[in-house]
Amino acid sequence: LSAVQSLHQSSQTGERIPVPVVSGHNNPVCVALFQVKDSLESLQQSSSAEGYERMKTNFINTSLKVRANHIAFLYENLDKTIKEVKHELLQISPNDKETYIIYKNKIYDLLNVWLKDETWSRQARPGEDTL
Repeated sequence: LSAVQSLHQSSQTGERIPVPVVSGHNNPVCVALFQVKDSLESLQQSSSAEGYERMKTNFINTSLKVRANHIAFLYENLDKTIKEVKHELLQISPNDKETYIIYKNKIYDLLNVWLKDETWSRQARPGEDTL
C-alpha cells in the first residue's frame, strides 16, 4: 500500500515516479508497477494537454469578446460622428449653402460607396464576406 501511495503522491507533485528494482521482467509486481507508472504518466500528459486546450479555448473566446467590444465601440463612435456631422450641416446650411451642399454630397457619396460594398450587404454571411 505504501508503494501505491508513494506513486500517487509523486504523480500529484509532477515528480518522476520511482520504479523499484525487482528481479525478473516477468515478475507480476514489476509488470504491475510498470503499468501503473505508464498509466500515471499518460494521465499527467493528457491532463496537461486538456489544460492547454482549455486555456487555448478561453484565450480564443476572450480575444473574440475583445474584438466584438472594439467593433461595438467603433460603431457607437461612427453613429455619434454621423449624427454630429448631420447636426453641424443643418446648423451651417442657412448661412453657408455652398459648404452645406459640398459636404452633404460628399457624405452621400461615401455612404453610397459603402452600401455598394458587399461587406455591408444584408445577404452577406459570416465567413463568406470578402475583404
